[in-house]
Amino acid sequence: MDFRSFPSAGGFLKNQSLGWVGEGIAKTYLVQKGFQILHHRWTCRWGEIDFIAQKSKRIHFIEVKTRNNFEEVLTAQKKHALYRAGQYFIQSFHSHLQPLIQFDLILIVPKASSSKIFYYPHIMEDPW
Repeated sequence: MDFRSFPSAGGFLKNQSLGWVGEGIAKTYLVQKGFQILHHRWTCRWGEIDFIAQKSKRIHFIEVKTRNNFEEVLTAQKKHALYRAGQYFIQSFHSHLQPLIQFDLILIVPKASSSKIFYYPHIMEDPW
């Protein structure tokens, strides 16, 4: 998937549409890297997690950002919401397992011919 064929408004992609395209690219990347996608856009009262995926015995809470630059990619408020949503997910569905968990970030930098993908594992210390 690339950005050339995606509809734009006045030459610029709308933020939500850009995010959806970025998530599609991230999903392809994760599957190619051996992740099993458990949930996409999982939502609870604490926020949304773009992807909850598993690789080996570790559950990954993955935030995806599609940006042209690296400024303010993940705010402290967004990190806190990601942490709370991840905590809620584990307590609700996997508390009896005590799984290994990890918070990751995928940054997609859109380019006309092909996008650049940056994967940042362990963006937060293990909170549990």
